[in-house]
Parts: sequence; C-alpha cells; structure tokens
Amino acid sequence: MSPTCAVLLALGNAGFDVWMTNMRGNTYSRGHLLLNQWGQRYWRFSMDELALIDLPAQIDYVLKTTQADKLAFVGHSQGCTLIYMLLAEQLDYNDKISVVVHVGPVAFIEYIQAPFLKAQPVIKSDQVCFRRQLHNTMVPCYSHISGCSCAL
Repeated sequence: MSPTCAVLLALGNAGFDVWMTNMRGNTYSRGHLLLNQWGQRYWRFSMDELALIDLPAQIDYVLKTTQADKLAFVGHSQGCTLIYMLLAEQLDYNDKISVVVHVGPVAFIEYIQAPFLKAQPVIKSDQVCFRRQLHNTMVPCYSHISGCSCAL
C-alpha cells in the first residue's frame, strides 16, 4: 500500500465492501425529517444515543443490506469509544462483529486544551445550552464551565 493511499480506499481496492458512516451532529446529519437543526431538541443527544441507538442501526443496516452474518469494524477517534460502549451494553452485538480495529482512539484526555472537552466526563446532557455560531450552524455551549467561551 502506498503511503499516499487512504486505508479505506486500499481496502475497497482490495475487494472489501467498505461502508463509511457519520454520527448525528455533523454537517451531513442536518436533514432530519421532523426536527429543525436550530432547535434544542435536535441537539439533545449524548454518547449514549450515539453508541446504543445510532451505531446499532448502522451495523444492522449494513448486515441486512449485505446479508452478511458479521462485519469488521474500523473505528476512528469517537468511533473507537462508541463500539466499546455498544459491545459492553448490548452483548448480542459481540456476535455481529468479527474484529474491531481502532485508528486514532481516544485514550487520554490529559492533554486536551479545550475546557468543554476536558469537562466531558462530568458534564450532564441537560446542562448543555446552545448558541448560534458562524456559518449558520449550532454547536453545544458549555458556558457554565470556567474558562469556556461560546464565542468561537
């Protein structure tokens, strides 16, 4: 494999069926059928919903579409954490995953600089407020955390 070739492209070129998914809250998730992206309800989710609702839906969709019994899971960053949460909480998914590969897993938070990210282990989702930001988007704002400013 060439150092300039992306891993997923190399896997696809090698004949593997590659599915790339996104999680809610990013640019590509803005087309909700019932909720408006400017409303708080649209943004009311946590890692629990990502791991225990969204990820199983993605896995089940891929398995149903491909008619495969299992899939190999390659997670990046947050995806590494989400698969552990899912496999620990919903044990039946351990039978649906043949192997888990982590690329850039989140392992340590001691070097994170952003106050709102450092506070994630203790933040409750009901403490989140939302503010309109640049580029017509909304982002979570943790204004109750010392040193955090919503004016990005």
